[in-house]
Amino acid sequence: MVLGTSLTPITKLPDAVGVYRHLAEKWATTYLSPHHKRRLFGLSGFTELSTIEHLILLDLLGAADPSIRSYFLDTAWLFDGLVTAEHRLRDSGALHEFKQSSWKSFFVQRKGSDTSFGYIGDDHLPFLKRGVSILHLIANPFPRVWHTLKVIPFSECLAT
Repeated sequence: MVLGTSLTPITKLPDAVGVYRHLAEKWATTYLSPHHKRRLFGLSGFTELSTIEHLILLDLLGAADPSIRSYFLDTAWLFDGLVTAEHRLRDSGALHEFKQSSWKSFFVQRKGSDTSFGYIGDDHLPFLKRGVSILHLIANPFPRVWHTLKVIPFSECLAT
C-alpha cells in the first residue's frame, strides 16, 4: 500500500492524521470473506489491515536534491533495495540527466544495521500503532517549498 501527500495547500487540508486514523480503524474492523481470486482463499479472520505487508509513504518528494533516510528497522531491507535500484539505474545510464561525476544519491545509505530510530510523525502513525510495517520516504530536512502556495518552476523539480 502506498500513501502520498496531497499537493493541496495545507490550509485546505482536513486533519490528515485523523483521516488516516479513521481509515486504519475501518480497515482493522473490516473482515474479508474468502474469495477464489484472493491469495487468502480458504482462510478466515483476515481484515483489510492485516493483509498490508508494508505501507510505503511517499512524502514531500518532488523538490530537487532530496535526502531520504531509513527510519524503521523492519523495512530497512526495502530501503536498501531502493538504494540498490537507484545505483543500478545510474550505472545503466538510465539517469542520463546526471553526469557520473556530479551524481548524488537521493538516499542516505545505511551502514550495517544503521537505522534512524527517530521518526517523523505523519500520516502513517495510525497504521504503525496497529502493527503495519512502514517505509517512510520523506525528504529531510523538509524542502524549502514545503506546503507553500508559491508556484515552483518545473525546471527546479526536473532532477527529481
